[in-house]
Amino acid sequence: MKFRGEHKKWKDELAFYRSDPGKSSNGIISEVVAHLLKPPNSTPTRLNLAIDTITERDKQTHNMSSAGEEWIALTQATSIVSECDVEAVFHQLSPVSPESLLGEWRGADLNTGHPGVEKNKELKWAGKSFVSIDDVKPMMVYGDDGMRVWLEAIGSARLREVKYHNIVSTAMIYNNQPIIDHFRKVNDTMVAGVMDTPLFKDGGLYYFYLTKLPQDSLL
Repeated sequence: MKFRGEHKKWKDELAFYRSDPGKSSNGIISEVVAHLLKPPNSTPTRLNLAIDTITERDKQTHNMSSAGEEWIALTQATSIVSECDVEAVFHQLSPVSPESLLGEWRGADLNTGHPGVEKNKELKWAGKSFVSIDDVKPMMVYGDDGMRVWLEAIGSARLREVKYHNIVSTAMIYNNQPIIDHFRKVNDTMVAGVMDTPLFKDGGLYYFYLTKLPQDSLL
Protein backbone atom coordinates (compact mmCIF):
# COMPACT_ATOMS: atom_id res chain seq x y z
CA MET A 1 0.00 0.00 0.00
CA LYS A 2 1.17 3.53 -0.72
CA PHE A 3 0.65 4.56 2.93
CA ARG A 4 3.03 1.89 4.19
CA GLY A 5 5.61 2.84 1.56
CA GLU A 6 5.45 6.52 2.51
CA HIS A 7 5.54 5.69 6.20
CA LYS A 8 8.66 3.52 5.73
CA LYS A 9 10.41 6.31 3.77
CA TRP A 10 9.61 8.77 6.55
CA LYS A 11 11.03 6.40 9.17
CA ASP A 12 14.17 5.87 7.04
CA GLU A 13 14.71 9.60 6.63
CA LEU A 14 14.12 10.23 10.33
CA ALA A 15 16.75 7.57 11.12
CA PHE A 16 19.13 9.34 8.69
CA TYR A 17 18.51 12.71 10.35
CA ARG A 18 19.23 11.23 13.77
CA SER A 19 22.47 9.67 12.51
CA ASP A 20 23.69 13.02 11.17
CA PRO A 21 23.30 15.82 13.75
CA GLY A 22 24.37 18.41 11.19
CA LYS A 23 21.41 17.62 8.97
CA SER A 24 18.90 16.70 11.64
CA SER A 25 17.51 20.14 12.41
CA ASN A 26 17.38 21.33 8.80
CA GLY A 27 15.77 18.12 7.62
CA ILE A 28 13.07 18.08 10.27
CA ILE A 29 12.39 21.84 9.94
CA SER A 30 12.01 21.43 6.18
CA GLU A 31 9.40 18.71 6.73
CA VAL A 32 7.53 20.85 9.24
CA VAL A 33 7.51 23.89 6.95
CA ALA A 34 6.36 21.77 4.01
CA HIS A 35 3.57 20.38 6.16
CA LEU A 36 2.43 23.81 7.39
CA LEU A 37 2.52 25.38 3.90
CA LYS A 38 0.80 22.43 2.25
CA PRO A 39 -2.26 23.63 0.28
CA PRO A 40 -5.63 22.17 1.27
CA ASN A 41 -6.51 18.85 -0.39
CA SER A 42 -2.95 18.32 -1.59
CA THR A 43 -1.06 15.04 -1.30
CA PRO A 44 -0.12 14.41 2.35
CA THR A 45 3.54 14.80 3.24
CA ARG A 46 5.46 12.04 4.96
CA LEU A 47 5.25 14.01 8.21
CA ASN A 48 1.50 14.37 7.79
CA LEU A 49 1.12 10.63 7.27
CA ALA A 50 3.25 9.89 10.32
CA ILE A 51 1.26 12.33 12.47
CA ASP A 52 -1.99 10.71 11.31
CA THR A 53 -0.60 7.27 12.19
CA ILE A 54 0.41 8.36 15.69
CA THR A 55 -2.91 10.13 16.24
CA GLU A 56 -4.90 7.07 15.19
CA ARG A 57 -2.79 4.81 17.40
CA ASP A 58 -3.32 7.13 20.39
CA LYS A 59 -7.07 7.15 19.73
CA GLN A 60 -7.16 3.36 19.65
CA THR A 61 -5.17 3.14 22.89
CA HIS A 62 -7.51 5.63 24.55
CA ASN A 63 -10.58 3.73 23.35
CA MET A 64 -9.21 0.45 24.69
CA SER A 65 -8.36 2.06 28.02
CA SER A 66 -11.86 3.54 28.25
CA ALA A 67 -13.37 0.17 27.35
CA GLY A 68 -11.43 -1.43 30.20
CA GLU A 69 -12.83 1.12 32.64
CA GLU A 70 -16.35 0.55 31.30
CA TRP A 71 -15.95 -3.21 31.71
CA ILE A 72 -14.82 -2.83 35.32
CA ALA A 73 -17.87 -0.64 35.95
CA LEU A 74 -20.08 -3.43 34.57
CA THR A 75 -18.49 -5.93 36.96
CA GLN A 76 -19.44 -3.67 39.86
CA ALA A 77 -23.12 -3.39 38.87
CA THR A 78 -25.52 -4.44 41.63
CA SER A 79 -28.40 -5.25 39.28
CA ILE A 80 -28.85 -7.09 35.98
CA VAL A 81 -26.93 -5.48 33.12
CA SER A 82 -27.96 -5.44 29.48
CA GLU A 83 -26.33 -8.08 27.29
CA CYS A 84 -26.20 -5.53 24.46
CA ASP A 85 -24.26 -3.09 26.65
CA VAL A 86 -21.85 -5.82 27.73
CA GLU A 87 -21.34 -6.97 24.15
CA ALA A 88 -20.60 -3.43 22.96
CA VAL A 89 -17.88 -2.96 25.57
CA PHE A 90 -16.42 -6.46 25.08
CA HIS A 91 -15.76 -5.85 21.38
CA GLN A 92 -13.82 -2.66 22.17
CA LEU A 93 -11.34 -4.48 24.41
CA SER A 94 -7.89 -5.40 23.12
CA PRO A 95 -6.67 -8.93 22.33
CA VAL A 96 -4.84 -11.06 24.89
CA SER A 97 -2.00 -13.51 24.22
CA PRO A 98 -2.10 -17.18 25.28
CA GLU A 99 1.07 -16.78 27.36
CA SER A 100 -0.40 -13.96 29.43
CA LEU A 101 -3.21 -16.25 30.63
CA LEU A 102 -0.99 -18.89 32.19
CA GLY A 103 -1.59 -19.27 35.92
CA GLU A 104 -4.53 -19.34 38.30
CA TRP A 105 -7.58 -17.09 37.81
CA ARG A 106 -10.65 -16.40 39.93
CA GLY A 107 -13.88 -16.37 37.96
CA ALA A 108 -17.01 -14.24 38.25
CA ASP A 109 -20.12 -13.60 36.16
CA LEU A 110 -21.56 -10.53 34.56
CA ASN A 111 -25.20 -10.89 35.49
CA THR A 112 -27.13 -10.41 32.26
CA GLY A 113 -29.84 -12.82 33.38
CA HIS A 114 -28.16 -15.66 31.51
CA PRO A 115 -28.95 -19.17 32.86
CA GLY A 116 -25.21 -19.86 33.13
CA VAL A 117 -25.02 -17.50 36.10
CA GLU A 118 -27.28 -19.69 38.25
CA LYS A 119 -25.62 -22.85 36.96
CA ASN A 120 -22.21 -21.61 38.13
CA LYS A 121 -23.63 -20.79 41.56
CA GLU A 122 -24.83 -24.37 41.86
CA LEU A 123 -21.40 -25.68 40.86
CA LYS A 124 -19.60 -23.22 43.19
CA TRP A 125 -17.48 -22.00 40.28
CA ALA A 126 -14.08 -20.74 41.42
CA GLY A 127 -12.38 -19.90 38.13
CA LYS A 128 -9.92 -21.44 35.68
CA SER A 129 -6.43 -22.91 35.85
CA PHE A 130 -4.16 -22.39 32.83
CA VAL A 131 -1.36 -24.88 33.47
CA SER A 132 0.02 -24.53 29.95
CA ILE A 133 -1.25 -23.60 26.50
CA ASP A 134 -2.30 -27.22 25.89
CA ASP A 135 -3.35 -28.03 29.44
CA VAL A 136 -6.21 -25.96 30.84
CA LYS A 137 -8.61 -26.88 33.61
CA PRO A 138 -11.62 -24.78 32.55
CA MET A 139 -13.85 -25.48 35.52
CA MET A 140 -12.30 -24.98 38.93
CA VAL A 141 -14.84 -25.14 41.77
CA TYR A 142 -14.79 -24.71 45.54
CA GLY A 143 -14.71 -28.00 47.42
CA ASP A 144 -16.32 -28.64 50.80
CA ASP A 145 -13.16 -27.37 52.48
CA GLY A 146 -13.30 -24.11 50.52
CA MET A 147 -10.26 -24.98 48.41
CA ARG A 148 -10.13 -24.83 44.63
CA VAL A 149 -10.46 -28.22 42.90
CA TRP A 150 -10.79 -29.26 39.27
CA LEU A 151 -14.22 -30.44 38.19
CA GLU A 152 -12.96 -33.35 36.09
CA ALA A 153 -16.40 -34.17 34.68
CA ILE A 154 -16.21 -31.06 32.50
CA GLY A 155 -12.87 -32.16 31.08
CA SER A 156 -9.83 -30.18 30.01
CA ALA A 157 -9.20 -27.53 27.35
CA ARG A 158 -6.50 -25.82 25.30
CA LEU A 159 -5.65 -22.28 24.24
CA ARG A 160 -5.55 -21.13 20.62
CA GLU A 161 -5.63 -17.78 18.83
CA VAL A 162 -9.02 -17.49 17.14
CA LYS A 163 -10.70 -14.77 15.10
CA TYR A 164 -13.95 -13.66 16.71
CA HIS A 165 -15.88 -10.61 15.49
CA ASN A 166 -12.90 -9.62 13.32
CA ILE A 167 -10.40 -9.64 16.21
CA VAL A 168 -7.79 -12.35 16.66
CA SER A 169 -7.35 -13.09 20.34
CA THR A 170 -6.91 -16.07 22.64
CA ALA A 171 -9.74 -18.55 22.96
CA MET A 172 -10.09 -21.57 25.22
CA ILE A 173 -11.38 -24.62 23.35
CA TYR A 174 -12.91 -27.38 25.48
CA ASN A 175 -11.68 -30.86 24.58
CA ASN A 176 -14.90 -32.71 25.49
CA GLN A 177 -17.58 -30.01 25.30
CA PRO A 178 -19.00 -27.91 22.41
CA ILE A 179 -17.69 -24.74 24.05
CA ILE A 180 -15.24 -22.00 23.08
CA ASP A 181 -14.47 -19.18 25.51
CA HIS A 182 -13.15 -16.01 23.85
CA PHE A 183 -10.97 -13.66 25.90
CA ARG A 184 -10.10 -9.96 25.78
CA LYS A 185 -7.75 -7.93 27.95
CA VAL A 186 -9.24 -5.55 30.52
CA ASN A 187 -5.98 -4.74 32.34
CA ASP A 188 -2.89 -6.60 33.57
CA THR A 189 -4.85 -8.58 36.18
CA MET A 190 -8.27 -8.99 34.57
CA VAL A 191 -9.59 -10.50 31.34
CA ALA A 192 -13.10 -10.50 29.96
CA GLY A 193 -14.67 -13.64 28.53
CA VAL A 194 -17.66 -14.73 26.48
CA MET A 195 -18.80 -18.33 26.05
CA ASP A 196 -19.68 -19.48 22.55
CA THR A 197 -21.78 -22.65 22.82
CA PRO A 198 -25.06 -24.16 21.59
CA LEU A 199 -25.73 -25.66 25.03
CA PHE A 200 -27.83 -22.74 26.25
CA LYS A 201 -29.81 -22.58 22.98
CA ASP A 202 -31.80 -19.32 23.12
CA GLY A 203 -30.30 -18.22 26.43
CA GLY A 204 -28.05 -15.65 24.80
CA LEU A 205 -24.32 -15.23 25.36
CA TYR A 206 -22.74 -15.88 28.73
CA TYR A 207 -20.25 -13.16 29.75
CA PHE A 208 -17.77 -13.50 32.60
CA TYR A 209 -14.42 -12.19 33.78
CA LEU A 210 -11.28 -13.61 35.35
CA THR A 211 -8.99 -11.99 37.92
CA LYS A 212 -5.37 -13.14 38.18
CA LEU A 213 -4.42 -14.84 41.45
CA PRO A 214 -0.95 -14.84 43.05
CA GLN A 215 1.15 -17.84 42.02
CA ASP A 216 0.92 -19.44 45.46
CA SER A 217 -2.82 -18.84 45.90
CA LEU A 218 -5.28 -21.76 46.02
CA LEU A 219 -8.40 -19.73 46.83
